Amino acid sequence: MTRIALFGAGGGMGRYLTSRLMDCDYNLRCVEIGEAGVQALAEMGVNVTPQDEALADVDVVIFALPDAVVGKVSHAVVPDIPAGAMVFSLDVAAALAGVLCVRDDLAYFFTHPCHHNILKPNERSQHLTCALMQGPESAYALGEQIARDIHGPISKTHRLTLEQMGLLEPALAETVGLACLSLLRDAIEETVGHGVPREAAEEFLLGHMSCLSAFFGGGRLSEGAVLTMNRGKERLFRDDWRDLLTPESVLREARAIVGAEDA
Repeated sequence: MTRIALFGAGGGMGRYLTSRLMDCDYNLRCVEIGEAGVQALAEMGVNVTPQDEALADVDVVIFALPDAVVGKVSHAVVPDIPAGAMVFSLDVAAALAGVLCVRDDLAYFFTHPCHHNILKPNERSQHLTCALMQGPESAYALGEQIARDIHGPISKTHRLTLEQMGLLEPALAETVGLACLSLLRDAIEETVGHGVPREAAEEFLLGHMSCLSAFFGGGRLSEGAVLTMNRGKERLFRDDWRDLLTPESVLREARAIVGAEDA
């Protein structure tokens, strides 16, 4: 039975992972030092395991922690992980920023869900991204299985490099995607400020989001809509916005996320 030490088990993400993994065929050891987290686990019927006991003969160590503290915690934990074990992380920022403690005799696996596709509202399953930074193929297989147990049901897994995962998040999903969504939210507020009822503005814009299908596989925009869209892009977007999707930009964002001093 695979032995898993889950650090940050009592936090928001940690409790989610605990609830998913405790029902699988794993020897799950939950590590939590926060009083609120310990209480939350107790309410789930889960006992906390001291760090030294959790790391004894462990196979996989999962960090369910905020990006800003993963690096610091890893330097306090990784030196005590048995050789041949695997570090399993839910985000690549700490690794890309160079603050994650890395040992040559450990495997390092990273995963992040794609989340459910807005254009496929009836599908229960989602896609999953995974990367093996270092380690044998057996480590990848184990990591993917744990990731599937955490985020399932999974319909497809995309094996990527660490750098490719960074291009997806933070760059594509957050630097670009969330920025565009925040612009839509701000545009609604501006419209409401001009006297349009909020409900009308929200329903109109969100209803027109069905136009997404015209960009991703089906449907088409009217000639007038395309003309207006292109004129809007000229005023809304900087000419160099594509620079946000470069390895250099991803590194800067990763270092900012983890609180690196030179970010």
